[in-house]
Amino acid sequence: MDQEKMSLVGNTTIIGCCFRMLISRRKNFIKSRACYFGLGSACTLLVLSVINIGYITVANQISNRHYKEIGDDQLIFRNLTNRRIIPAKAELMNSQNSVADESITTLVKKIDMSNLTKPWFTIFSADKHLDNFTSYFTKRNNLVTILPKSYALDVNIDCEKNRTVLLVLIPSVVEDAVIRGDIRRTWASIVYGSKYNQSDIAKVIFFFGDSALEKVEKEKLQSESEEFSDIVTIDMVDSYKNLSLKISSMLQWSAGKCPSANFVAKVDMDTWINIPLMIKLLENLINFNTKNNISASTVGFKHAYNIPQAVHSGKWEIPVSIYPYETLPRYVYGHSYVLSRKAVDAVVSALPYFPIIPNEDAFITGIMSLVSNVTRVHSPAFAHLFEEQTYLDVQNNRYASSIHSENNLLDIWKQIKIHNATNNTLH
Repeated sequence: MDQEKMSLVGNTTIIGCCFRMLISRRKNFIKSRACYFGLGSACTLLVLSVINIGYITVANQISNRHYKEIGDDQLIFRNLTNRRIIPAKAELMNSQNSVADESITTLVKKIDMSNLTKPWFTIFSADKHLDNFTSYFTKRNNLVTILPKSYALDVNIDCEKNRTVLLVLIPSVVEDAVIRGDIRRTWASIVYGSKYNQSDIAKVIFFFGDSALEKVEKEKLQSESEEFSDIVTIDMVDSYKNLSLKISSMLQWSAGKCPSANFVAKVDMDTWINIPLMIKLLENLINFNTKNNISASTVGFKHAYNIPQAVHSGKWEIPVSIYPYETLPRYVYGHSYVLSRKAVDAVVSALPYFPIIPNEDAFITGIMSLVSNVTRVHSPAFAHLFEEQTYLDVQNNRYASSIHSENNLLDIWKQIKIHNATNNTLH
């Protein structure tokens, strides 16, 4: 409100000066059109400032009333540095942002899927462009890849108590602690529950490579792990070039730690998952797979290129020494994709017998799906990489996953809660 007050004072000052000059005896100034123009502009600005202040006052009162009713999860900023505070577990619990564990099943049953683009699922066509290289896409006879199996930090999760439907794996880095906090209290809050203990139906885990971390970084993760019990560190160097190794290790961890989960999702930090809608979508995928005699599947949004090119230089370089071809198998975008239980098992069992190739989405959902005989399925319910999604897309269940700036997660959550509170008030 301070800026609006300053604007109002400034405009009032301009008008005062003009009036003083107008009543002065300097006739040349009185005849000046510029003065009249300036006076008119200042008066207009004054009126607009008054209207703006009134509007903001009313809007703030409405917003504050909603937050008193539905819990305060506004963006927390330091006044001077404009840097967000990392919320502690107690603060998140007290804010009452989360939904009780038992409500997930209810929400899945009630979720409206009518706004999803149809058909929900389409099977990828065969990779005819690779017909001359089929021998390459087979498991090697000897062990060629050793995945790390040492986890300095791990979580104790019970996937057997009530069968876990969806296990969400998120690759992260130490410095993104604020974003992890945002994820926990926005789209993932339904998973964590009102007491910040993860539900049985869905679970969220963050993964890190820790072999090159400094002592202070390991201590930060240790502290975060003790507070939220959702941190796993893998004995490997965390780098972009090692992303395929990291995701492969995450899948291996899921196969050993939660072998009964129906589905395993890989999700990036900038991706919003509509948990009830995703679970409902995956329930329909089971029926789709059964109808089409599919035993193992990977589902996501199909890459735009029908014949994806293999890049042999630059950031996304795939060394010719390990992949000598110019094209890749068709694959889905890496921001979010889901593997069925049998797909996870098939890929994990094949990984030791195939070289790790950079570009994890092409590697996991394209190459390893082909090697492991996993059916690739396109679904428009997953976000398109080049289409911007808004909070309305989230609110209206248009996507099971959507891409947003990490800094916008709380803004989206705030808008959704205000929207819901307004609708509840109106009805």
